[in-house]
Amino acid sequence: MLIVNGVNVLPSQVEHVLSQMQGLTLNYVIIADKKGYLDKLEINVEIDDQIDIDNLGEMENLKKNIAKELLNHLYINAA
Repeated sequence: MLIVNGVNVLPSQVEHVLSQMQGLTLNYVIIADKKGYLDKLEINVEIDDQIDIDNLGEMENLKKNIAKELLNHLYINAA
């Protein structure tokens, strides 16, 4: 279990949110870090081979959607 900014987060909860998103595989890495007094959570995900992302804008949109879903479901901010 991870505690990020006072919120208890299980890796299986992160996996559940990622599994609901289209275009991602279930290969991911959770990196928990502390910057000063603030907790920082970084999640590296693998994009499915069937998804065609041609430019950086599409990649940024996917990143924003992942962060939004994690915030909506788990109440955590992740990069």
